[in-house]
Amino acid sequence: MSVGSTLMIIGNGFDLQCGLKSSYADFFEWLRQDDARANDNLWAVHFLSSPPKGSGWIDVEGSLQKLLEAPRHLSLSPMGFWQRDALDYCRDRAWRSLTTIKNSETIYIIQRIASGMSKVFNPYWFLDELIAFERQFSEYTKAEVSSNEGYFSNAAKLMDMMVDDEDISIINFNCTNPFSFDPPNKLSAMIKSVTNVHGTCEEDNIIFGVDATEKKLAPDAHIFTKMHRKMLQHSSDSALPKDVDKIKFYGHSLGKADYSYFQSIFDHYNLYGGDFAYDSPKVMLQFYFTVYDERKRAEIMRDATDGVYKLITAYGDTLDNKDKGKNLLHKLLLEGRVKIKILPDINSCNAVTL
Repeated sequence: MSVGSTLMIIGNGFDLQCGLKSSYADFFEWLRQDDARANDNLWAVHFLSSPPKGSGWIDVEGSLQKLLEAPRHLSLSPMGFWQRDALDYCRDRAWRSLTTIKNSETIYIIQRIASGMSKVFNPYWFLDELIAFERQFSEYTKAEVSSNEGYFSNAAKLMDMMVDDEDISIINFNCTNPFSFDPPNKLSAMIKSVTNVHGTCEEDNIIFGVDATEKKLAPDAHIFTKMHRKMLQHSSDSALPKDVDKIKFYGHSLGKADYSYFQSIFDHYNLYGGDFAYDSPKVMLQFYFTVYDERKRAEIMRDATDGVYKLITAYGDTLDNKDKGKNLLHKLLLEGRVKIKILPDINSCNAVTL
């Protein structure tokens, strides 16, 4: 290849750094501003009454996963308990008051049963409610993008900090596409493809889901996995170029909900590589982070390093040769194939390599 080839993986941190209000806190605040939006969807009711403890979308998906898990000593997931309690109330409503119900989710389901929506007996009803919630996020994001004048120019600046003269394929975990530059520029020519793995707000096909490799999910919970949801979208296009020199990450939480994606990517490019010097060139991993608050520099660096460590260690656990899996990170470090780079403010163009 005359120029290098790079696979760029970006997450919500990219949009946030470009000035887009794409955090779940921003979205939830938008929901609260309209009673109809906040109270006409099961998942809006749930997340507004029981917000995730963390600060990222990874925590929203983690909260969803917990609702889909069936503990070993119980036959129902928490979501199943909402349904059971709602049905119990409807059978006994002659002597029970709605005020005896402890959670908002059960009350919401009771109201839907009372309105004749008997399909709450079907787990796909819960998925339909999630799809409606995703469309709310699409509506919110489209409005944010259209009202943000600096979003596209900031995206170009941020990309310029991370790329050289190389062919770029982008895997975008956001529902936005800030790479349609008008007028076209040098970066436009470098970008060969953009794949939004979780759908786009323009097409109203955003996916919130859990990792298909999770083993604790309740029997019917597979319909909420990202793999199952993607199958329904009938996308046959490959997001992975044949060969790459580097895989670059920016703004992604590197959370467990997306480990199956990363496993497939690392398998595709044979991340471990051969054992001899004359083997084909090996892929380098570069993780970019921005210190968005100097007061939290040490914390940001710790979290960044921890996320990289957990991702590579988790991938090593999937290798057939367990001895190779245990020494994967050590091997990558010895070969200089793992880099963590801290980017400065978006208005600067110099990156510092650690």
